[in-house]
Amino acid sequence: DAQALLRAGGARAAGGRGALTDVLSTWRDSAAARSDAGRAARAVVERGLGAAERSARLVEGLLGS
Repeated sequence: DAQALLRAGGARAAGGRGALTDVLSTWRDSAAARSDAGRAARAVVERGLGAAERSARLVEGLLGS
């Protein structure tokens, strides 16, 4: 979810052309900024892996299956 990525630092909000240019320029010019954002985004995605299966088990349990 976008909010999780923003909170973790794996994404940046850009409220206009100038802000978007600033974000993209930072990522273009800074390997460290790119790497930090990438690591943060990957961690968010990895925490969500298996969510569909967990949800299905929860629903099955609620239905008594």
